[in-house]
Amino acid sequence: MLASTYALSEVLLFSSGTTESAAINVTPNIIEASFYEEINKPYVHASLVLVDDFNFRGMAAGQGTEFFKISISDLENNKVISEKYYAVASIDASLELTDRSDAILINLVEEHVFVSQSNKISRSYTGTLDTIVERIVSSELGLQLHRYLFEETAQGSRKIVVPYMTPLDAANWVKQRATSKSGFPYHLYSSLFGKNALRMTNLEAVMKSQPINVNFPLNYTKASSDSFNDPLKKSRTIKKFKEMKTDPTLSLLERGGFGSSYTAINLDNGIAEKTHFSGRNILDQFVVDNLIQSKYMLGSIDPYLTFNDKLADQYESPTVYQVSLGKTYSESLNYHEDNEKLKMKGEIVKLILSRNPMDVLVDSFMFFMTRMSVANKIRMIFLNNDLGQPTTDLSRMIDKRRSGDYLLTAVRHDMSQTETNTSFSAIKIDDLPANKPIIPESAIE
Repeated sequence: MLASTYALSEVLLFSSGTTESAAINVTPNIIEASFYEEINKPYVHASLVLVDDFNFRGMAAGQGTEFFKISISDLENNKVISEKYYAVASIDASLELTDRSDAILINLVEEHVFVSQSNKISRSYTGTLDTIVERIVSSELGLQLHRYLFEETAQGSRKIVVPYMTPLDAANWVKQRATSKSGFPYHLYSSLFGKNALRMTNLEAVMKSQPINVNFPLNYTKASSDSFNDPLKKSRTIKKFKEMKTDPTLSLLERGGFGSSYTAINLDNGIAEKTHFSGRNILDQFVVDNLIQSKYMLGSIDPYLTFNDKLADQYESPTVYQVSLGKTYSESLNYHEDNEKLKMKGEIVKLILSRNPMDVLVDSFMFFMTRMSVANKIRMIFLNNDLGQPTTDLSRMIDKRRSGDYLLTAVRHDMSQTETNTSFSAIKIDDLPANKPIIPESAIE
């Protein structure tokens, strides 16, 4: 079976206050394991279904103060592809199996979440925003910061006072102010395939990158979804998908996806500087910068939506005002200064790029083989329902609304003793490239 190429190779259980050398190997006791990544969460969380036939519940330390070291390996090449330490977050349920064994559901979070929650910091930092994030996670959590698909932050050097926050909250708080020079936001997250590290990624760099599976796109057809005998086809086949509910146009109007404004009022000189933001203009700039092929391809907003003979992006909802009085520090900017315009544009970008969510189920092989995580681009191909189109004209068989390049926002890996599946949430950010072969042979029966 293809899924057996990757498996849980080691699950060690040890209690708080003991060393790893005293750990119990509970690998044979694991019935199921699930691992979750989210693009806005700086940790991986997991769940285990464990057979308790070694008195786990009766252990002196068996009260939610245990730690697990979990390794996932490529068995074919005898190589560990993921190794992480997790702390028990909760023990939710148990099911009696025999008179002397139970199945227990255990929820886990990466160890650094517990480290973060046990500490509050209140100190000043000076430097670029990404450098400040790096210093926080390094000094307070003992983690590295990997700048993955990264563009330089636009805010320059700043002096920031962290106001008595946990390290993870502080890192996220600083990250929220960071944008690229084009106004694209950053994400701080943890990957299942990263060890002792967090990743910081810029959305503009992601959009400029190639899909990680550009040479073997995922595909969905009724024919291929019913046939899994071919391992290569299986690794590229979408088993199920579901298009999720999208925020209505009214919500997008209210939140500034079409038009909004920002006014900065300087009390020193009485000058009010107003900036108007247009979702339509932002999409136009995407095309100019070669981030997408056409502003229509995203299907995120109607650029010609009109009310009372006035384009929707000419209205201003919401309208934001900021009052400033002089400089806090003579040598550098503070957390808020000269920053709101780019931050507001970044929020609009996130709104525009969140309009086409989809949930997808696939075999885990490709994800584990490529070490694919959230914040990667993935290419998917869907065929349309027009049976009148000849199969010799591949381009006319494509469902152009669904097919394209997607941004991975959440990933879940489910591993059992018989199979390994991955489900993910993704947002469409571009159409398929024009004038290139776009359908793998495995999609056509």
